[in-house]
Amino acid sequence: MKNTSNLIEGTVQKIISGNALVSETSESFYVASQATSRIGSIITEMAGALNQQANAVGQINKAIHEIDTVTQSNAAAAEESASSSEELNAQAKMMKSSVGHLLEMAGGAGETRRTVRSVRQHPSVSGLARRRRAAIPTRKALPPVAKMAANPQGQGGVGSGGISAGDEEFADF
Repeated sequence: MKNTSNLIEGTVQKIISGNALVSETSESFYVASQATSRIGSIITEMAGALNQQANAVGQINKAIHEIDTVTQSNAAAAEESASSSEELNAQAKMMKSSVGHLLEMAGGAGETRRTVRSVRQHPSVSGLARRRRAAIPTRKALPPVAKMAANPQGQGGVGSGGISAGDEEFADF
């Protein structure tokens, strides 16, 4: 009987120790389950954060696209301004040329002729000037003898010819 009693006692001890192992294992599974749940919630939070980042990146891409569009628009406006500036410069030079012609017709100085020639030869004006020459006939200045005939008083200048400076209408000039 002693042998049976020892066997029963050994079996009870093994059952107690197995029960303890089952409790520890159960507790370990519970801790692992809790950790898995925590990891799941962290992954969910990360997914939400990734979605927010993806939205932010989309907004940044949209803003960069808008900046690019504005930059291209500004570049086009700058190019147009430069073109307009060149056109205005060419027109100013043509105006200077026309004034030179008028001065020559009115008895202007020889220095004006040289300035007009140099303006006509400028590369930005040459093409435009060729087109304008057909519309504006060029006239040569009167030789000194012809000037004297046109202005018998011998006084050069605009006011001494056909318009007298003493007229009431031009008194303020």
